[in-house]
Amino acid sequence: MNFWDTILGHDLARVLIRELPKLTAPKKQQIETLKESEVAAYINQELHNGKRFVSYIPAKDESGKVSVIMEKV
Repeated sequence: MNFWDTILGHDLARVLIRELPKLTAPKKQQIETLKESEVAAYINQELHNGKRFVSYIPAKDESGKVSVIMEKV
């Protein structure tokens, strides 16, 4: 008898079948380029709207701009 033939194996298989589609579903991301002084307020507003913070990318030049990436949950 191997693991997948045990009760624990069957329970794990049931959990994987139920949860994996949720984890692998495509996510919709949005990128917004803002002044550095506006970033905190923007992230706070988007979190309040149910989005999730993913990352930020500072501009390579001296413009003081930041690109913020948010994701719909």
